[in-house]
Amino acid sequence: MKVHNPGMKLTVWTLAVAMIASLFAFMGGGKAAAADSAALASRLVEQRKDRTGFGQYMAWQPTQDGGYAAAISNGTNSTVVRFAADGSQKGLVTFIGLDQERYVINSLNEGAGSTILFSGYHRTDLNTELFYGVFDSNGNLKWKNMMNIGGTEKGSASAILDLGTAGYMIVGGARDSSTNALEGIVAIVNATTGDITKSVRYPGAYSRTFSDAIPASDGSGYLLAGTDASTTDTSRGLLVKVDGTGEKIWEQIYLADGGNSQLTLQGIAENATRNGYVMTGNVLRSSYEQDVAFLETDDAGTPLRLQTCSHAGPQVGLAVTPTKDGGYAIAGGNNGDVSDARGLLLKTDADGAEQWMKEFEGTQNLHAVDQRSDGSYRLAGGLGDTASLIEVRVGQPAGLTMDDTNNTLQGLTDEMEYSVNGGTSYLAFDPAHPPLLDGDLDILVRYRAGNGLEAGEPRKFTYHRNPSIAGVEPLSVIEAAYGTPLSALPLPPRVGITLSDGTTGEAAVDWEGSDPVYDSSRPGTYAFSGTLALPAGVTNPSQLKAEVQVRVGDAEIAAISRLSVIEAVYGTPRSSLPLPPVVEATLNDGSKANVSIEWDIGAPAYDGYRPGTYAFSGTLLPPAGIKNPLGLKASVDVKVAEPDTPPPSTDPGSDPDPGSDPDPGSGSGSGSDPGSGAGSGSDSDSETPPTDSHTTVTTCGPAGTCSASFGDEVAIELPDGLTEGSFKLTIRKLVPPAGLIPEDMRPLGLVFELSKDFEGPFKKPITLKFKFQSDLLAADQRPALFYYDETARRWIEIEGRAEAGVFVAQVDHFTKFAVFGVPKKAEAIPASEFADAKGHWAADRIREAAARGFASGYADGSFKPDRTLTRAEFAAMLVRAQRSADGGAAPSAGELAFSDAGRIGAWARPFVAEAVRQRAVAGYEDGSFRPDRAVTRAEIVSMIVRAMDVSTSGDNPSGAFADADRIPPWAAPAAAAANRLGIAQGRPGGVFDPDAPVTRAEAVVMLLNMLSINP
Repeated sequence: MKVHNPGMKLTVWTLAVAMIASLFAFMGGGKAAAADSAALASRLVEQRKDRTGFGQYMAWQPTQDGGYAAAISNGTNSTVVRFAADGSQKGLVTFIGLDQERYVINSLNEGAGSTILFSGYHRTDLNTELFYGVFDSNGNLKWKNMMNIGGTEKGSASAILDLGTAGYMIVGGARDSSTNALEGIVAIVNATTGDITKSVRYPGAYSRTFSDAIPASDGSGYLLAGTDASTTDTSRGLLVKVDGTGEKIWEQIYLADGGNSQLTLQGIAENATRNGYVMTGNVLRSSYEQDVAFLETDDAGTPLRLQTCSHAGPQVGLAVTPTKDGGYAIAGGNNGDVSDARGLLLKTDADGAEQWMKEFEGTQNLHAVDQRSDGSYRLAGGLGDTASLIEVRVGQPAGLTMDDTNNTLQGLTDEMEYSVNGGTSYLAFDPAHPPLLDGDLDILVRYRAGNGLEAGEPRKFTYHRNPSIAGVEPLSVIEAAYGTPLSALPLPPRVGITLSDGTTGEAAVDWEGSDPVYDSSRPGTYAFSGTLALPAGVTNPSQLKAEVQVRVGDAEIAAISRLSVIEAVYGTPRSSLPLPPVVEATLNDGSKANVSIEWDIGAPAYDGYRPGTYAFSGTLLPPAGIKNPLGLKASVDVKVAEPDTPPPSTDPGSDPDPGSDPDPGSGSGSGSDPGSGAGSGSDSDSETPPTDSHTTVTTCGPAGTCSASFGDEVAIELPDGLTEGSFKLTIRKLVPPAGLIPEDMRPLGLVFELSKDFEGPFKKPITLKFKFQSDLLAADQRPALFYYDETARRWIEIEGRAEAGVFVAQVDHFTKFAVFGVPKKAEAIPASEFADAKGHWAADRIREAAARGFASGYADGSFKPDRTLTRAEFAAMLVRAQRSADGGAAPSAGELAFSDAGRIGAWARPFVAEAVRQRAVAGYEDGSFRPDRAVTRAEIVSMIVRAMDVSTSGDNPSGAFADADRIPPWAAPAAAAANRLGIAQGRPGGVFDPDAPVTRAEAVVMLLNMLSINP
């Protein structure tokens, strides 16, 4: 237990006063010292990073991770910003004062867990209160609090300390609410909420306050430094040691000049070399003169020495930190008028005697300083609305002059040292024995460490012998484009040389001319030579020259003329387009030439029956002697006009994609019987003249065959006995409006609408013949006849055959018909011929699946076992596998309620509809099916287990897979059941990998496993 003894305290203090009276009679400084200080400071260079618009750095705290935190205040707002070691910003929080409100943060400290603690004051137009809080390690505000200790007002916190589990200690000052006297205060606050759990007030004879605080060096409490005044004209230094609850252990009062001068203490630090503490502040000399103060005490607060550093102006020390050489660095400022604002950095020895002092224009007070591992200093402060972060280090030596010819270095002093081994070691300069710098040599010179300065940044000087040129580096041939003028030739301005001592370098070249004389319009090789401009100290006794060859190439196409837009009428075939056969090209010498063109099919692929603009690109075919190194192409736009004669369809329709089957597992094609529908027919071959140029009407009698046509584009053959009476048959040519024809179906002619004047289907099939433009077919397309389903609002393919540009089919009803170019169907490849399945781990299972008929290969003879499946492809494969087992009929198309049903290809729609009826597949929460999305392992086992109608009650994957926690809840029972039944096993490492896409080989194996359980 520690016992506070006021009587003993008084005795110690009485002795201390006598000691201080003698110690403080010495005030450091003087003209000689100031001159030496200025000379030393002149070696320092600074690098400043200013941040405008926020205010000044009021506090700055290095952090254990190598970064730092800073508090910036402008008197109204305060910002706390945290930086990582690499300089990146980790967080920034600004406290904004509104109206008469003010936030000022003047203290930062690092707490446990890399937290940043802050304190200051919050002011309104009526009161000022303590303001403090905590930021986390990323610079995010955890909490803040604003309050005053009971019985006080107008409080301000100057320091905050981490007490561990006991919370935080807030140190500062406040005024007694009844006497208005300024008192020192200590508050213990809760680490989570910031609420004050205990407070201690330290009143003085007139006023007192605490400016800084640190933990005691012996770990037994905390030291609070500040100022005590007995009257308005007195100011004394104050040091109080308190325990972890804020209760006083001892107190010390310090006088300056035996009490004749006013002493104020602002910052405190542990003694770097002796047990105890050092403090800084200022001693007031007159109304505009004050000196920076350095006070050293032992660990009981007993004063050992007070040093003052005297310079012009009202200077003050605000922060002190130990330095690597055992001394101290003090940051502060002249505390004067803004027009004469200067921050300062004062360096002392271990006893507080000034070694050097540097002032910084454009700053006022510097509030923080630390010395970095390389000996440089970092200071934080500012002026007005500008925050300044200043790095200070010893720069390169000044006043040195190198003479390479005479191998000397003028300006060396005994304050410098030099190295001739690249900085491995340095030698002190001795004026009586200057270094010999003869020969090829690099010498580094820097200021020596001493007098409170680290060693400076070295300056390098390189000395050379005077060698001669022994060889000139050969130059590569310069390839010059045809027509390149002499002035534009890339003749190298410098050339590599080899010196007599074996070293290499460069020399400038003055090119003289070529043999033969250069002619840019004459292809061939020209030899250039040039005189060398010698580097200083180098000779050329053999009169060596630089040489290079320039090879002028053939003529090249530099640009091609722009071609005018080609206007094409509706229906113009590709072969009839007036695409120009040649284009005018500009060669690289400015001359012109006509170049032949080979045109492509256009982008999009040209279709004379689709109005719009087609961009054609043409490959240039230049004649001999002309090249096209840039790969330039001709381009022209072809604009197909809207049709001006056929009337448009009155039904815009809606077409889901009837495209070809991308799943090689498909069986038959997508053709179907158009079925019955409204229409008419006739038995007469008499023809009524067209009602207009787009319509023909034919009347057929009750007996005999009948035929109708629309020129040579459409022919209809009607057998005898279609109806009991006469009827009229109408053929109408239509131009479908935009949106009726899907993008992947290329019209090979117009749309024809066939109608009759009686209800019901024909009693017998009728034969339709439609002429189509085969030259519009792409290499990967086939012609196909489609009819338009008015109810489903989509095109449906009709089985038929193509014969010499005419498509023939039989139907039993009339509607809209058209011939389209669609992708060719994939041909089934026998399993024994799958080239890429040989040697595959699933080769036998792939062969079995192909034999069962639910999986087949591609037209190129491959199976692509490692290709991933889409959701639509697997739904089709699943249904086909079930059909292969039970011999069921092919599924029929049904309505699909998915929001993206239009994206499901026609080949897949019946299979997806069947899988939906079985409840094997379902959509997503947004109502979509996403047919083209890769199916995952979680989805595939869920589909298989649901299709099998297997109970999953009690199935849990936790014991089966190492990553069971990653399997989504909706798929977990199915994954466990699939593992139990032997349908799907885990992957290497015992994981299920639920989000991985499934390959064709994996899907085949799982479906065969399913069939072995539920054949």
